[in-house]
Amino acid sequence: MAKAIMIQGTTSNAGKSLITAGLCRIFSQDGYRVAPFKSQNMALNSYITEDGLEMGRAQVIENSSVLADIDIAVIKLPRISNFTDFNAFELILGAKVRYISSAKEFKCPDLLILPGTKNTIDDLKWMRECGIEAEILKYASRGNPVFGICGGYQMLCKSLKDPYNVEGGEIKGLGLIDAHTVFEKEKTRTRVSGIFKCAGGIFSELNGKSFEGYEIHMGITKAEGFLSMLKSMDGGEKTDGLCQGNVYGSYVHGIFDSEEVLKTIIKALYNKKGLEYNETLSCDVKAHKEREYDKLADELRKSLDMKYIYKIIDEGVTL
Repeated sequence: MAKAIMIQGTTSNAGKSLITAGLCRIFSQDGYRVAPFKSQNMALNSYITEDGLEMGRAQVIENSSVLADIDIAVIKLPRISNFTDFNAFELILGAKVRYISSAKEFKCPDLLILPGTKNTIDDLKWMRECGIEAEILKYASRGNPVFGICGGYQMLCKSLKDPYNVEGGEIKGLGLIDAHTVFEKEKTRTRVSGIFKCAGGIFSELNGKSFEGYEIHMGITKAEGFLSMLKSMDGGEKTDGLCQGNVYGSYVHGIFDSEEVLKTIIKALYNKKGLEYNETLSCDVKAHKEREYDKLADELRKSLDMKYIYKIIDEGVTL
């Protein structure tokens, strides 16, 4: 029977996930096979496992356990989800990621990203009401790059239809790509690997670059053409996304975590500004995560009585 230990906290944001992540790394360093578990995912940041199931992003971290030349803006939607998609950009020396929640904050970024959301239609209405939609349309009309991920991709479409009342009706999209989204009853949840095939515009050098990630969304998007080819866990293949001009959309979370994808995007943005791109500015995202997990484990070892923790695991607790 597997040995177990429970980490508890009295509130949200008490540090349970941080402590758990550090302990998982320590146990792993000490030769144990570790399987963190949380009974219910209440998080706004979700992840899809190899079994096609959903789990909180914090639990994925446990399990995995200033020069600013490039301005990357992310729309801070009221129901934003999976915003860890953009952490990779924050590891690039010379890039700045900022979150926009009002029209006056928009300015003129080098790249605009529409993130995932727990309710695409409601957040699209919010953008329309607060003036951000108008700023996006002006920005895109000047040929600036826009990238939508998951719900953000759906927003880029001409229309969003909801025949089963999944999100509350039908609405006109931003109309930046010639596509239509239809919400369905069942949620798509799968891990995928992919390769860019039909990227044009400023990011045309993405073609041939590979990536890994996951899909977790309601609805399908219908369009002529596609951005990339995907392979799912069961070996099935399908197309994903769309590129029209400098507007890009994809359902894949984690698409920016690929080092070669990240480098290609940043290099293109540097070139657009007439700046020389230095390869040393980029970072291996996976290697960075491993270093950070090891740092966390090292700091926790200094503060925890690991001998006593292992005693709890082996013998239990007498109340």
